[in-house]
Amino acid sequence: MSIQNPKSKIQNRIESIFSALRASNHRALMPFITAGFPSLEVTERVLPELERAGASVVELGIPFSDPIADGPVIAQSMHAALQAGVTPGHVFEMVKRVRPKTNLGVVAMVSDSIITRMGPERFVTDAAAAGFDGLIVPDIDLDAAEPLAGLARMHNLS
Repeated sequence: MSIQNPKSKIQNRIESIFSALRASNHRALMPFITAGFPSLEVTERVLPELERAGASVVELGIPFSDPIADGPVIAQSMHAALQAGVTPGHVFEMVKRVRPKTNLGVVAMVSDSIITRMGPERFVTDAAAAGFDGLIVPDIDLDAAEPLAGLARMHNLS
């Protein structure tokens, strides 16, 4: 299944990263970090450092209040980020600031509850404008998945 935007022949960053890795017979390192833990400033500094350390793509968790499927460590980091006042808007602003400093693929790991609360069109538009390259929405209802995937493709997001 192609993740390319049908309206565009331009590969997005995720496709380009994986194409280059395949061509050079290398594997991807894809760490997960929680945005805003221990602070947004640290997250902003860590993203380019992860690229320098060999990461190809980073799953950047957008904090939400009920990460029960993510285990206690991630749940604790998300709770701490929320307690510090981190919002999706803050995460978008931080990604926008860091995007010129790195070619790292940045994928939002986000709960469907955040997308629903913001509205899918606004969420996808804001994520793309901030410099995210893709979305992982592990708890999305199957009926909502295809419309969201269509919006993502329209904004060249994986």
